[in-house]
Amino acid sequence: ANELFKNGNYYTGTYEGAYSYWIGAQDTSILYFGPGSYSGAFTFVHEFGHYYADKYTNGISMSYDLAETHSQGDEMLFLSYVEDHLPKEVLREIYPAIYYDNLFNMFAIIMLATAVDEFEYCVYNNVTPDGAPTTYKAKDYDKLFLSIMSSYGIAGSLNSSYWRFVVIEAPCYYISYAMSALPCIELL
Repeated sequence: ANELFKNGNYYTGTYEGAYSYWIGAQDTSILYFGPGSYSGAFTFVHEFGHYYADKYTNGISMSYDLAETHSQGDEMLFLSYVEDHLPKEVLREIYPAIYYDNLFNMFAIIMLATAVDEFEYCVYNNVTPDGAPTTYKAKDYDKLFLSIMSSYGIAGSLNSSYWRFVVIEAPCYYISYAMSALPCIELL
């Protein structure tokens, strides 16, 4: 992390999001963080997992599952590190909230990303969640995603518009978030 701040490849801005990006022509990786929660400690640790992997593999393309395991694994390792390094009085007061918030977020992404994967499968193959042939129109997408979320028992507790934020920008990517989060929880 100190190297990242020394080399100046850390950027902030108003665009909502956080990401790492390998610039082959410059033989370097950069990190970007947007406002609000996009510049929080665990987001930094997550993106740093990508940065570190890019930096020390010279941007070699790897599976999304492995790339997300680097970043989500960093989050879980950082959670463990925080537990070991907070002063005892602070640990008792705030660590349970930090721990359970991060676990909730990891389980939520598993459920949401799995729902997104099923949603994409249905839309791309023109089938219902039960496998029956159908034809979807744009007006059907919200209802489809909500029905998939309902089948997982998460419709009332997680963001039913989540698909809108991810399937256009990164189709077929979010299943990697779900698949990589599972071993990362075990890592914790």
